[in-house]
Parts: sequence; structure tokens; C-alpha cells
Amino acid sequence: MQETVTEMLENFGLEDYAGSREWLRSVFQELRYRDKTDPLRIWMEKLIKNHEDYCRKSGDDLLIRRHNTFVLMYFQGYSLSTIRRKQMLCIREISRDLNIVFDSMMIFAFGIDGLKQKPGLGLPEWKARPK
Repeated sequence: MQETVTEMLENFGLEDYAGSREWLRSVFQELRYRDKTDPLRIWMEKLIKNHEDYCRKSGDDLLIRRHNTFVLMYFQGYSLSTIRRKQMLCIREISRDLNIVFDSMMIFAFGIDGLKQKPGLGLPEWKARPK
């Protein structure tokens, strides 16, 4: 089970941050339709649990709210309008929360490679990486 997820991640590569992030979003969109024994679903549930633990340990109410918004949307399948009513937020704020959580999920999913690089800070393709 773990080998399948690991192979998938190793072969995926993060040269394209936006593409990787969009892939992660699409995987979470179909989360609730996957079989409970599916290795990818188990991996995604661990990501959610790790993110929840991180938010709770931080004690930051804003992080916890953002995590809850993410869970309502992708794990429980609520619509934006339902989340808006439940959390008393505007649609724009919900979208912003989801984007911020996805940036965090990229780090939980891909480690340091999941960090979004600022333009101009990456090494040029032709330079060797430091050891």
C-alpha cells in the first residue's frame, strides 16, 4: 500500500508547482467517492489528520477555522453556500481559506519540495545543486 503512494509521489515530480497543486485539489475533490481501503484515500486521510494536529497544536483559531472549512468542503462535501452559512463567511474568504490550506497540504504531501518558490529564487537549470 505505502509503496504505491510513494512510487506515485516519486514519479510525480514538482517541477510544476501549480500542476502539482491542481492534482492534489482534484484528488481531494474525489476523496469521498474512493473506497475506504484505497491506498490513496488512506494517504489523504493521514494528510488531513496531520494538518488537523498541526492546527490544533498551534492554538490559532484562524488556522483551525481554515482547516474546518477544508474538511467541510472536501471531506464532507458541503457546497460553498452551505459553508458560508455555517461559518458566516463570504465566498471570497472561503476561497482564500481553501487556497491557504492547499499550500499547507502541499508541504504535508511533498515535504520541502511542496514549498512554493518565489520567482527568481530557484537555482537555474544548468547549475548543480549544493551538496
